[in-house]
Amino acid sequence: MREKWFIDAAKKPKKGIGLGEKDDFIKDIPRLVNLVCREIDQIIKDSLRLVYKDLRTINLGVITQCVIFLDRQTKAVWNHQMTLTGSQIENKFEQPTVDLPGTTGSLGYALTPALDNLSKFRLGVLSWEEVVNFEKEVSAAINNFINSIFDDRLKLGSQALVEAMIFYNEFLEKQERYQQETPAQRETERAWIDSQWAEIKKLEKGIELILNPFP
Repeated sequence: MREKWFIDAAKKPKKGIGLGEKDDFIKDIPRLVNLVCREIDQIIKDSLRLVYKDLRTINLGVITQCVIFLDRQTKAVWNHQMTLTGSQIENKFEQPTVDLPGTTGSLGYALTPALDNLSKFRLGVLSWEEVVNFEKEVSAAINNFINSIFDDRLKLGSQALVEAMIFYNEFLEKQERYQQETPAQRETERAWIDSQWAEIKKLEKGIELILNPFP
């Protein structure tokens, strides 16, 4: 962008651009922003696809089996909750830039203030410093957008797993079978719970690592 608009024929930096050049520059910005939006959309999808893959590998089969031993009403409640949570996870991870958090608008909407600020310079000279400020606004808006989506997915994934662990823990406490188990058997059950908590932490760290490029 700088080389095209802010470097003169002698390869020297311009302090600013005015009149026709400036208008053409501002008209070119929406096209560049649309390209950035598409790239960010793909980055988010690719990144969350990896997290979703890890999330699906966590073994919750034992919990599903436990549900069948509950009374009809309790089983119906848990089946409904697990189905609902599973559907939410699938939708949010497979359509991350469509199924947005409640307070988050589209990336294009998030970039509107920066574009509006840039359009104010239609009168007078547009300096490179003002373009740099525009780029900073765009970068901040993109980071906020990405972090909002990843935070929402992390919260949903962790919440689903934590609820599942709590359910299984309470289930073991209530079952007569569990009361009759040997200490070794109880230790095996607890080890399974601990392994699932470890998977939760692994999932959280995985998302944090993916977010590192967008501090």
